[in-house]
Amino acid sequence: MSPRRPRRSSGPRTKTPATPGPARTMTQAIQAAIFQKYLVEQSGWGVLREVSIDDLDAAASNRGVRRADRVPAVRRIDFLLMRISRSSKPRHERIALEVKVSRADFKRDTDDKRRAWFSVADRFAYVVPKGLISKDEVPEGCGLIEFDDSRLTATNQLSWTVIAPKREQPPIPFSNQFFAYLLGRASRAEEKLRSIA
Repeated sequence: MSPRRPRRSSGPRTKTPATPGPARTMTQAIQAAIFQKYLVEQSGWGVLREVSIDDLDAAASNRGVRRADRVPAVRRIDFLLMRISRSSKPRHERIALEVKVSRADFKRDTDDKRRAWFSVADRFAYVVPKGLISKDEVPEGCGLIEFDDSRLTATNQLSWTVIAPKREQPPIPFSNQFFAYLLGRASRAEEKLRSIA
């Protein structure tokens, strides 16, 4: 075994910023297309990214269960869209969108994860790169929006391959706790804007 040579120092080491991998790059492209389509190219929509709500069924099933065995009682969705234009029909329609860029991630999704969003949204859909999953793989009651980055505009890049069925009953109203959560987000965003101005 040869002796280890001392490492030469070439001054202070700087950390090279990590370049995003293909999955992260695709996720960012899909997110940008959703914002572009629903905030810029189509008017009348409110768009929120990474929204969390309480899963009341999970919370109820956790009563009396050891902490280690509890299921998550908060569910996050990648995007919540809501029609905010008074002239739009249907008024105040809510669409929950879950972005998936790998088959493995899509396969990990379960009814339990979707349940909370089914209760508060009119429609639920997956947004995936074109060809990632087939129409037959879309869970019952869900829609599928495919992202095709070869197209030029976000309106054309995002297309409904499977139209998400609309709930027969109106979604349950958002809780006061959810509105407090939204107000907190809005307040932090406004604070950032004021610090820039």
